[in-house]
Amino acid sequence: MDGILSSFLLALLPLLWAAVLSVYFKQKISSPFLFFTAAALSSFGIQAIVSAFWPFWPFWPFGSGYILETAITAAEFEKAVETLNRAELMKAAITFAITAPFLGWLTAGFRSASGKI
Repeated sequence: MDGILSSFLLALLPLLWAAVLSVYFKQKISSPFLFFTAAALSSFGIQAIVSAFWPFWPFWPFGSGYILETAITAAEFEKAVETLNRAELMKAAITFAITAPFLGWLTAGFRSASGKI
């Protein structure tokens, strides 16, 4: 993926995870829309926490992740965008690693509450 669009799409992954799980468990939970809402909001919350603590991450593999407003060449800009995309990919992976068990727990809670185990 080239350009800044890939970073934007990676930021929307929690919405995709919530949608896929709510469709997958549609028959097994009593309220798929409520599950989708809870899963999406909790996933975005976890993503916001990861993003908030990202600048304080002790092992920076990708630099600071900010582009200063200076006169740069196109190659330098592409390198900066590539750095941002890598950072977003790492944030998405960390968010998924935290969100996946949480959404599993949420699914189990909705299934047990609906009695459709």
